[in-house]
Amino acid sequence: MNGVQNYSYVAHACLQGQTTFAYDQLGVGLSERPRTSKDVQIPTVAQVSSYIANRLKDGTIAARFGLGERRFDKVVGIGHSQGSTIFNYAAIVEPTGTGLDAMILTGHIHDPGFPISSNAVLPTPAREVNPARWGNLDPGYIATPNRSQFYSADTSVFSQDVFMLDTLTQDVSTLWYTTEVLATYRPARGYTGPVVELVGAMDQLHCTDPDDGGKPCDAHALQI
Repeated sequence: MNGVQNYSYVAHACLQGQTTFAYDQLGVGLSERPRTSKDVQIPTVAQVSSYIANRLKDGTIAARFGLGERRFDKVVGIGHSQGSTIFNYAAIVEPTGTGLDAMILTGHIHDPGFPISSNAVLPTPAREVNPARWGNLDPGYIATPNRSQFYSADTSVFSQDVFMLDTLTQDVSTLWYTTEVLATYRPARGYTGPVVELVGAMDQLHCTDPDDGGKPCDAHALQI
């Protein structure tokens, strides 16, 4: 769009010779969107992620796509924001059964102020945010009315074209995700694989929110 590159980790990884498998979570993108939003909850979606990882390892998915008996010895789960919470939850409830040998969690950290600040924002039914796209969804499907909460108050530090692209391509979540997110703020004591957490130093939700002191994230803060 207007010369703005649509950043893709999948495309970059493939160019480096790495095998990737990308999928849309239940209720999002090209995946099934259940008639009832309550069917789209963190435990359900986490179970799906574990199923997929294990099927990559036993060769089921490769066979399904006509790739023979290709089995993957190691699977690394890479998620962003809501996707990160899903992998995190899977590691908590079934640490040895996730099928994930390592995780890269971006756009989400174990931030004690986040549930407080996020609960203060009233969820908006997606059908009210964009009736043309989501007018047929039940009110439990929610969307962000204004994407500016994800960007710096200083609009000069980011491209307005990127902001417009973000607005045009946003998707939905569900009310049940927001009520269950606290379940991801427990230690995943049985999970022993490497974990990397990445978040922007000026992330508006995790790093500059008043509930967290309004200070940018740094390596020391992430290790606490």
